[in-house]
Amino acid sequence: FAGCAVVMKAFIADAYTNPKQLPQAMAFREATGTASYIVGPTLGGILISMGGIASITLTGAVLSIVSIFILLCMAPTPQVKRGRAKPGNDADGKMPLQLVSIVIFVHGLYGLGQSVFEAFFGVWCFEHFGLGPASVGPLLTCLACLVFLAHTFLYRVLVNNFGVVEVAVMGLLSMASAFLAMCAGSLCWVLLFYAFGVPSFTPSVPILLAKLAPPHQRGRIIAVDAGVMSVARILSPALLGLLYEHGPLRAFAFSACALVLAAGLMASQARAADVQVAPRPKGPKRRWFNRFWRRKL
Repeated sequence: FAGCAVVMKAFIADAYTNPKQLPQAMAFREATGTASYIVGPTLGGILISMGGIASITLTGAVLSIVSIFILLCMAPTPQVKRGRAKPGNDADGKMPLQLVSIVIFVHGLYGLGQSVFEAFFGVWCFEHFGLGPASVGPLLTCLACLVFLAHTFLYRVLVNNFGVVEVAVMGLLSMASAFLAMCAGSLCWVLLFYAFGVPSFTPSVPILLAKLAPPHQRGRIIAVDAGVMSVARILSPALLGLLYEHGPLRAFAFSACALVLAAGLMASQARAADVQVAPRPKGPKRRWFNRFWRRKL
């Protein structure tokens, strides 16, 4: 799974070189991943009730073969030539290592926050509202459906009106707001902020890395980013679980601070380099937020 995710992100970045198509393509990739978490458990439950574990194994093998067939026969041909080509926005052909490192570090901080949410959301629901697994399960399914809809229909609209970096910053701040809502004990606001934050941020990272990294290093950079994200997912629940034992508010407040720090880094460093991934709106479509955001830091 981890290897396929890295390869597919790099493949999409190579296949969709048009800056108008890349954000939507990455958003669709994230949306299909979310849909798999919605459909997979339901389909697995049906299959295991009909034919046991063998039916699940056979279905997984068949779906893998179908995926290979689609990739070989129907996927678009990458337009990027593999060689020592210069990156699009870098005149001397060198990768802006500082910016790439910041984007990867920001992604790691986001992974910390998301892992804490996934690890302790069910416990928080039980402690504050008395919701058991029978209630939390459908709640998470509804939340995944909202994230899927936002990936599919909302992300492209936001990027066209604000830009990739700005949308990523909004997503990080929305995730931080979800943790603050958990501190306040408001379930409705938690769901709304999370459903907006995740689809606003997750497609932005591979888009930025694909723009910053030259084609011959793109796969390596995305692989490093995936590794940092995996380490954050492994360590954060265990470390912040110690804070949770001394009080849930401490763990949630720490996660919110980490996400605010990530948003600040993304806004100050990435915007200072003027990363242009999608065309900027002109004329009446420019919102007041855009005019404020364009000011030099």
